[in-house]
Amino acid sequence: MITGSLIQRPEAQQLRELVESNPVALVDGDAGTGKSDVLLQLLRGLESDGIPQLALRLDQITPTILPKDLGAELDLPASPVVTLAAHARGELGVLVIDQLDIVSPTSERTPR
Repeated sequence: MITGSLIQRPEAQQLRELVESNPVALVDGDAGTGKSDVLLQLLRGLESDGIPQLALRLDQITPTILPKDLGAELDLPASPVVTLAAHARGELGVLVIDQLDIVSPTSERTPR
């Protein structure tokens, strides 16, 4: 981002095409290469098209074991997946999980 404006990245459009045709898409890259900005651009595009989405960063959430507990942490009525699916009503819904690497047992970012 430059002064709060996103730098348009072609990777965001590629990711959009992937999420429309695949149940899972992963974004990988070195630290500082703009992965979170690509996700933000994706989310803004989905929002402008009226596609339900739910985004969360695992490094800002208390670690939980059960999906329903994660939903409770986010003040949702159920797990993020169940809540998003109910909102999407059988249509495309996109769950974005940023900072997924924090759950790795080899991650040095969290002691839990």
